[in-house]
Amino acid sequence: MRLLCAAILAVLIPSIATAQNRGLYIQAGPLLDSLFTSSADSIPVDGGLIRSSGTFTWNDINGDRRFQPGEEGPPVLTGPLTLDTRTSRERFAPGASVAVGVFVTPSVSLRLEGSFQGEHVTTTATTPRLLGMPAETRHAAAITDVFVSAGWHQGESRRVTITYLGGMVFRRQREETTSTFSYSLIQIVSGRPTETPLTDEQSFSSTLYRAGVMAGLDVAFNLSQRVAIVPQVRMVAANHDLSVRPAVVMRWRP
Repeated sequence: MRLLCAAILAVLIPSIATAQNRGLYIQAGPLLDSLFTSSADSIPVDGGLIRSSGTFTWNDINGDRRFQPGEEGPPVLTGPLTLDTRTSRERFAPGASVAVGVFVTPSVSLRLEGSFQGEHVTTTATTPRLLGMPAETRHAAAITDVFVSAGWHQGESRRVTITYLGGMVFRRQREETTSTFSYSLIQIVSGRPTETPLTDEQSFSSTLYRAGVMAGLDVAFNLSQRVAIVPQVRMVAANHDLSVRPAVVMRWRP
């Protein structure tokens, strides 16, 4: 990613230097990342592990070879069973964007833009209806995107300017997954369950690099020759995800 950014800057900086007479602009502001994927939220799913047959094993605690109430052991487990599995995902994450662009013609500009989003968190909770280990998995993804795009500016000399953008996105995605399992000693020792369940936590992290495409729209309200307020929206497709990012930035032309 660093080599890629260096290569992009090596191409863009000479363009900026040769196009000073046509205009340089810088803009920055907050955004809201709206994530759309094919996965569903908060839907119970029936899966197949084990199911109790209604028959229990016998723990002859006092050794008298006679069954007394309280000597029931774990149930005999047969066949496929039902689990309650629920998945929820945070679809929205705040962030910020910063961009530098240069006009190569009076109506066309090249732009390098960075977009930094907070974490999207996905939580999956699995609860067995009878026996088993309740589990919860938390997956957090923080995304940094770098856009290289071209823009066509319509009505540059007017009070309101519309810019249409298209280009490539280069993504760095930092992911962290934590799984927590809960269980009682009945599954280890046999007999009665403990009052306080035991927990086991496992976590790992990774960093992914991906590329994709983007399209965008800027509507600049020119307050002066140098300053403008720019509501904007970006549509970004990368790593099998589609994001729609509305933002409001301040644009400054030195």
